[in-house]
Amino acid sequence: EPIAENHPWVILYTSGTTGRPKGCITTHGGTVSQVVGIVFAGLAGALLGSGSPMPSAGGPMTNLLTTPLFHVGGLHSVSCTALSVGAKLVFLEGKFDPVKVMQTIERERVTTWGSVPTMLHRVVHHADVAKYDLSSLTAVSFGAAPMPPETLRRAREVLPVKENLTNAYGLTETHGVATLNGGKDLLGRGGSIGRPLPILDMQIGDPDGNPLPDGQLGELQIHGPTVTPGYWNRPEATAETVVRGWLRTGDLGTRDAEGFFFIADRAKDMIIRGGENVYCTEIENVLASHPEIDEACVIGVPDPELGERVKAIVFRRPQSQLDAGAVQRHVAAHLAKFKVPDFVEFTDKALPRNPAGKLLKNVFRGTGAVPFQTDDLE
Repeated sequence: EPIAENHPWVILYTSGTTGRPKGCITTHGGTVSQVVGIVFAGLAGALLGSGSPMPSAGGPMTNLLTTPLFHVGGLHSVSCTALSVGAKLVFLEGKFDPVKVMQTIERERVTTWGSVPTMLHRVVHHADVAKYDLSSLTAVSFGAAPMPPETLRRAREVLPVKENLTNAYGLTETHGVATLNGGKDLLGRGGSIGRPLPILDMQIGDPDGNPLPDGQLGELQIHGPTVTPGYWNRPEATAETVVRGWLRTGDLGTRDAEGFFFIADRAKDMIIRGGENVYCTEIENVLASHPEIDEACVIGVPDPELGERVKAIVFRRPQSQLDAGAVQRHVAAHLAKFKVPDFVEFTDKALPRNPAGKLLKNVFRGTGAVPFQTDDLE
């Protein structure tokens, strides 16, 4: 049968971090548009001085894939793009292991690595990172979850890609990458997800889909050829998510006067404490900056007086004696009082994430239908 651009190509399931996963339809045309958008953005970035992804010492462009192929980042954004430009593609075998990643980069002379923040964090903070030859790397991108500023700072110290680190934001519903922030833009706006690929329109909108002025908080909404036609056999969910061609991402954020977008939090993750909006990502970034905290997750817990209170789940680094009071004082030194966690819970193992590296906050809230273990990532 002839294949049309709007025909389904792959059904990928959403991460299910806030509810039951849905089968998201990706199409042939949407996938082609995703590849074209990424290649165009990469070439434009190189021309504007963000650094070239080409090998610095000869040899082929070599992409390392550490993201699962059932994830849109691994299949569409990395694999399809690498195959389209004729790059060598290296698949990491088995579960994620930072030593195995560094050994593979050294052995295969990897030039480009598309990671998620947790993976990059574990590599750049590894005690033996200086023992491996990572000089072949010319570009590292990351996405799928917020990147703590401390991890970004460390990556610039230990990897030879200061001008070619890129933050990618996207969804299964957009066939992968929707915005990019890399090179000099990332240096100046580390907290931004960047600007959209040239094939997409984006806005910060109100609940009715009307665009909001720059600087005003609202929902990130996306329109263009990579927006999914819908969820498989879920017409109600499709109608709620894609409205008049605009994808309602469920992410709250702002846009500045130069067109850079900033994500405050997932709408479902935002805590309302005594009438004040509390953004979990902001607190998590502060917690991640503490030298004795390896990972942290912030959630809201019901409270009869305030509606919700702030709770932090903290995974300490080895030999740390950090207590709840020290954690609260650290947050209080950086953020307003109402953002300081009312409760601090310590765990002796890495926080549960899905195989794409996203924190499973529904598990922390006690509503996780599938108890993913951190072993799925490691």
